[in-house]
Amino acid sequence: EWKFAKGKPRHALKPLLKSNAHESVRSAVKRAFETANGIPANNNGGNNGKHHGKQITLAMKHLCELKGVGPATASSILCMYRPDVFAF
Repeated sequence: EWKFAKGKPRHALKPLLKSNAHESVRSAVKRAFETANGIPANNNGGNNGKHHGKQITLAMKHLCELKGVGPATASSILCMYRPDVFAF
């Protein structure tokens, strides 16, 4: 509900979000958070920058597998979990 309070209305997303099975949501969130946990704080790029970028993309991809979840929603969820790495 918090996501729908901002920006333009996206009424078609609510039924999609609600159609996700609880276990699918748990699994996607678990995989996304586990991937996010593998990203070190204060990522300054360097030789590992590309690897960390892939981890960031993968964490978001896990959430985007859910119906009705796109990059903006995925980044907002991950930002609440790891604000040191993700932005919304």
